[in-house]
Amino acid sequence: MGHAEHSFAVLDSVAPKDETHRSAGEDKWRALRQQRLGRLANGLTHELGTPLQFVGDSVSFIEQVNGDLQKALAASEQMLGLCAVDTATSMGLEATLKMIKESRRALDSEAPRALRRATEGIGQVVSLIRAVRTFSNPRSTPPERLTAMLDRLLVLLKNEYKYVAEVQFVEIPEPAALAPDLDLLLFDLVVLIASGLRASVSDAPFEKVRIRIGATWLDDLLTVTINRSRGPDLTKTKASELSLVRALLDERRGALDVCPATFVVRIPPFVRVIEDSNPLIG
Repeated sequence: MGHAEHSFAVLDSVAPKDETHRSAGEDKWRALRQQRLGRLANGLTHELGTPLQFVGDSVSFIEQVNGDLQKALAASEQMLGLCAVDTATSMGLEATLKMIKESRRALDSEAPRALRRATEGIGQVVSLIRAVRTFSNPRSTPPERLTAMLDRLLVLLKNEYKYVAEVQFVEIPEPAALAPDLDLLLFDLVVLIASGLRASVSDAPFEKVRIRIGATWLDDLLTVTINRSRGPDLTKTKASELSLVRALLDERRGALDVCPATFVVRIPPFVRVIEDSNPLIG
């Protein structure tokens, strides 16, 4: 079976109309983004430090084993040259060959894993740097699918939730794409849930909370739900903590509902994927 071709169609009706007003507000939003990244500084340092340590340890291991192997090979060449005139060097040659075999075994068993860890570490660093760059300047990013937006946000926020929660995606409809600047409201909502969970954690053994992020189409709006299995009552969230979310939604003609265990966000899509000239709405 052939694959349907997709094309992107921009829906101007859901984009902010007043370009002058939007330009005037961009500095404010940019400052707020930098402020939020500043709050994450310690966590981002940790998230960068761990994979970089993997890379450093792995490269150091390969360098050490390779150095041992090169020394053993050099010694064996010297021994082989002496063997022609002095059979007493045979014991030294045997010890050198044993060293070569041990270094070879270490390379065969550990080098692939070390290289894999180094590659994974570099990948994590690249993903985090890309997430920071995109969050800092969303205007340079084309409209993106909700799952892609959530993926990069969770990379950015990993240190905020990883000790208290596991995040799951459920029932996210594709294809659909959103204005990239809407990541700021999803950022704030996930951080609010995670910070509330951290504040409620005791010293007793703690089972991680499940945070479920889902989405569906309702009245031609993309309705995103962020639910947690247990934790503080979200309806008691301070109005000031949700002010930025509501301001962003006002600009996009969206809405926010707050339930005890769930944030419900209704967002007009900036872009919808069109297949066979029919809009996909679910």
